[in-house]
Amino acid sequence: MNTAGPAVDPRRATVILVALAASTFLFVTLESLPAGLLTLMAPDLGRPTSQIGLLVTAYALVVLVSSVPLAHVTRALPRRFVFLMVTTVLVVTGAFGVITFVTQYLINVAGFSQADLPPLLLLQGGAGVVGALVVGRFLDRRPVGAFLVGVCVLVVALVGLWAFGGSPVGAVACLTLFGFAFSTVPPVLSHRVLLAAPRGTNMGQAVSSSLFNLGIAAGSGLGAVLVSVVDVRAVPLVSAAVVLLALLVALAEERWCAPLDSVARKAVDEVVGEEIAA
Repeated sequence: MNTAGPAVDPRRATVILVALAASTFLFVTLESLPAGLLTLMAPDLGRPTSQIGLLVTAYALVVLVSSVPLAHVTRALPRRFVFLMVTTVLVVTGAFGVITFVTQYLINVAGFSQADLPPLLLLQGGAGVVGALVVGRFLDRRPVGAFLVGVCVLVVALVGLWAFGGSPVGAVACLTLFGFAFSTVPPVLSHRVLLAAPRGTNMGQAVSSSLFNLGIAAGSGLGAVLVSVVDVRAVPLVSAAVVLLALLVALAEERWCAPLDSVARKAVDEVVGEEIAA
């Protein structure tokens, strides 16, 4: 019995891949724009950086409240239990505490000037491209390992940024490692949603998007509180603690929950069975 899926048109697949890559580039750029302009917008608007950082929070909250309702218009909510919701919120919260205030950290702690920021952010982004390419080679074969390793490296980068961020060389090295590590997280999370809810991918991705933006809102808000109450130097350390908590939750999930690949296989078998019965 041939249970293989329909053949994929390479041209159509290429168009879809390019569209997904372009849309991802645009929304990530839009999410990160206030972070890159943080130290420029604050003096122009006469506001402290902690208040400007809340722009990221506001943007994320809009996406949070709109993603699921919009998806629900086109498809009913599937009953299959989804991903790693707590893990997603925690790891994104930890990362975006640093992402939102990274420019202020580089200036106030590492001692860089405003003119140094564009190449530094370009370096971080370039490392992210490399990280995304690397994790793509392991997603199908080692989805759990790819996620756990990426989060572990992210914790190391955050702790290193806190410990060695006062040195320009240390800050650059840890920023590069941070960019590499965090870029592995979104594709791994999306992949795990597809494994957990293969028959409800639209709603699954909408829920994932909402949770991702909840993490962005929480991370930028947490960073704003730390900057205004303590100091920007504390942001990487607290962020590392939040990401470490996400790692512990992920390990607990792997210990007590059914493997995601078995969940995906079961769903595929159900679909095949329904097609045969029809």
